[in-house]
Amino acid sequence: MVETATETASRLISRINLGSAHYNRLSVMQDVWIKGEPESFVLPQRRRRVEVHSLQRENRLYDLRDFNAVDAAMELVEPLDAQPPSAAVAGGWAAIEALLTGPGDRDQRILAGDRMAALVACSFPRAELTTLSYELEKQGGAIGDELKGCAANKDRCEILMREIERGTPLAFPRGSDMAALDRLTTLLNNPGRVLKEIETRITESFRRLYRNRNIVLHGGKTDAVGLRACLRIAAPLVGAGLDRIAHATYTEGLNPIELAARARIRLDSLDSAAAVRPIDLLS
Repeated sequence: MVETATETASRLISRINLGSAHYNRLSVMQDVWIKGEPESFVLPQRRRRVEVHSLQRENRLYDLRDFNAVDAAMELVEPLDAQPPSAAVAGGWAAIEALLTGPGDRDQRILAGDRMAALVACSFPRAELTTLSYELEKQGGAIGDELKGCAANKDRCEILMREIERGTPLAFPRGSDMAALDRLTTLLNNPGRVLKEIETRITESFRRLYRNRNIVLHGGKTDAVGLRACLRIAAPLVGAGLDRIAHATYTEGLNPIELAARARIRLDSLDSAAAVRPIDLLS
């Protein structure tokens, strides 16, 4: 019910912003009352966790000098983070297609989502290791002190990966962190199999996003049954892919298609003599 109220408020804000004079704006109370419930609920901020932190890390938040394809994609993807479902699915897929459609794709636009899935799968090991390293740092001790002295996230990943591969006993108070440690241990023991499984699941998510986008834009059906569930899963994954694309663009001047090709080659080489470490898949 609270989620429904949040979506209703978002729609009203959009309607009033578009349909009234500029000086008329809707202010929404931050409390929700539900019949039969003794207490009110806080109206949550409507966010689907589309996060592209490379903009801040590379000091590009306010840099508008060289407008490029990545900047355009940021504008397209903004509705995916906080707008109603029909606008979100349209903008989210448009950003993927704008960055990762190749000249020979023609009617195979869905390949853009497959390329994004490869990027996100390649980014998974470092993302998990980085997050877990900060939790381990809080525990202090020799490993915590070593992590505290790291200048870059990659250095943190190196340390944690080393300890996992050594079989160092690690413990975390939260079950979610222990689950992450278990995932990483399994991945580092068999990166080829695990990352291919991860890529398959992410590919399925992006293909659902593509199909729902077609249902909305070509079929005019804005209340599709699976639309909201699709957005909950796909939105953070789109953000993760855009973050890697932005990083490669700002630090290496790398074209998104070139980065996707690198991801594809590295994933396909994981079980060969040419394999790179899981934390170097996009480097």
